Amino acid sequence: MNKKYLAVIIIAAVVIVGIVAFVDSRNGNVANAPVVPVLSVASGSAASASGTPPAITNGPSSSASVSAGVSATAGSGYSVSFANFYQSASFSFSYPASWGISRLLPFSVNNFNDKYGAGGIIPAGGAQIVVATTTVYGNLADIMAGELVNAKNLATSTVAVSKVSCDEARFSAVYGPGATAQNIFVYCARGTELWKIYCAYSAGDPAAPTHIAECNEVLTSMKFLP
Repeated sequence: MNKKYLAVIIIAAVVIVGIVAFVDSRNGNVANAPVVPVLSVASGSAASASGTPPAITNGPSSSASVSAGVSATAGSGYSVSFANFYQSASFSFSYPASWGISRLLPFSVNNFNDKYGAGGIIPAGGAQIVVATTTVYGNLADIMAGELVNAKNLATSTVAVSKVSCDEARFSAVYGPGATAQNIFVYCARGTELWKIYCAYSAGDPAAPTHIAECNEVLTSMKFLP
């Protein structure tokens, strides 16, 4: 996925959310490509919105803590070691030992140390997860339709995250020449909050079964707080 294009999508989506909230109307199909989950800049909503320092087992934190390693069999025969743990004021989850935190706003982890390929493309064998939240700014079906308007091979289902019923979309999308990503979007409406959990990896990656297993296990371990 093109890193610069991703940034443009995030900025555009924040602007759209702000406009929709201002006029108090439903979100329309305004996306030209699947929109990456974004944080509500206007409200200051973030992984550590309350100001409580997040607990991180690796990545950008001077108060990192180490949790006991957890081995999990994720998917058909794929063994994943979830030795890392992240907790903020609003959510927590475990993630694979080979992954590291990329940024806190929006919160992102990946397994390739931010070493994108030429043009900002996720490298072969690479995968990333973004976690973001905003206020519920319209009907969820309309929000999904707008963000997934250009999705290819779209398959939807219902999944549970932290005992919350969520809508999941799995699809492919072309972000530029030679940049086709496989995506898993999960939308969780929790009160007035809309959580978006986004997993992506390069289309055709032979490690796809492992990426899917890891993303599934992250979702299984995720807890919304408090």
